Amino acid sequence: TVFITMGASMKGMGAAGINADYENKRVVQVVSWFKKQGVYIIGVHIAGDDRRHHYLSEGMIDRVAPYCNLMLIAKSSDADGRFTTISKKQGIPMVLVEFEFDLVDVISKLFKLP
Repeated sequence: TVFITMGASMKGMGAAGINADYENKRVVQVVSWFKKQGVYIIGVHIAGDDRRHHYLSEGMIDRVAPYCNLMLIAKSSDADGRFTTISKKQGIPMVLVEFEFDLVDVISKLFKLP
């Protein structure tokens, strides 16, 4: 199982010396490799609506979400229904959480942790 956050930061990529074109290609390669290996992919977006509408973040959603086995999404990140649409269209189960701290319970249940 791998968790992939679906978002991007120019500030973070710039600090790491990575440009958007390189990262976009790398994400496609990584997701493709995971799928070929049979890795269970959990896509996560908990940054909320205000951190979603950036061309890099939207591009990461396009490159990752359709290939997920499960999506863990903050309700505020799905305010426009984008993740709901992907979930229904691709048949991907999705768990909506109110707050990022709710993920502790969700992940504990997923992996049957005490």
